[in-house]
Amino acid sequence: MRNVLALWPIIVTAGVLLAVLGCERPPGVDQSAATDPLKGNGPAVRVVSLSPAASVIVRDLGLASSVVGRHGYEMVLDETLPVCGDQAGIDLEAVLAASPDVVITQWGARELPPRFVQLAGKHGWRLHDANLMTLDDIRREVPALAGLVRDAGGPDAGPRSEELTAEMARAWSKRGEGFAKAGRVLLLADVSPPAALGPGSFHHQILEVLGGVPAVLTGNAYQQLTVEDVLAINPDGVVLIMPRSPRTEGTDRTVAEAMAMLGRLGALDIGAVKSRRVTVIDDPLAHTPSTAMIGLADELAERLGEWTRATRGLN
Repeated sequence: MRNVLALWPIIVTAGVLLAVLGCERPPGVDQSAATDPLKGNGPAVRVVSLSPAASVIVRDLGLASSVVGRHGYEMVLDETLPVCGDQAGIDLEAVLAASPDVVITQWGARELPPRFVQLAGKHGWRLHDANLMTLDDIRREVPALAGLVRDAGGPDAGPRSEELTAEMARAWSKRGEGFAKAGRVLLLADVSPPAALGPGSFHHQILEVLGGVPAVLTGNAYQQLTVEDVLAINPDGVVLIMPRSPRTEGTDRTVAEAMAMLGRLGALDIGAVKSRRVTVIDDPLAHTPSTAMIGLADELAERLGEWTRATRGLN
């Protein structure tokens, strides 16, 4: 008994040291459910997605159940997931509480916050900054995100990645003879003031790969126009790409409704107005460069096809 009492201070000290060491998770070391309750009760790989566009790809890969934290303006993932930041900044406390294995950002040309990178190294988070600006970017990120989750020990979404790659190849390709007969098409993101989606935008790219003819051939991906500019461009058709609120049901807008949405542009003496070739695409994800562009391409092709068939009927 005396020997036990003599050793008691050593036993207590060893216990305290073990407890302290157990609080730190060394980089790359997988903790058991006993030391990390979140790991034990959650998915095999925990993903924080701080990119709404990447979240669409993650969802379409069938990996939504792996996500444990979201962007403040998330549009497709579970709304009950904790918000871990947005483009203005990363909520480090929220990310820490989510206990991720993988963190996906879309930070652009900016450097990631140093403290965030430091914590990632300390806790073994795999960081991936998604670059999603063009159709090629989307093609690249689909297998990249699938591999990222798989390599972290999560589900293998490789087969689904291949399916999506095939769908992108189909959707982002010329349809038949193309849609040159639909005339020169102006893509607008807004009407007051007019905002054109020009060269460099993924919308412009989709129009071109489908075989359509853009009405705007120069300038930036997003460019504000004047009413006089639109009059000078004189498009044969106008597509209003104006997303409705997320998680809301869409409705098929009539030509009259689409014309009404033009506002002052509807009074211009331009081909699109005279022929009433004005249509609206209001998919909530229409401005989100991701696998959602598969559906947008199909929808745009359908509208252009209607205009093309109408032109043939007049000849």
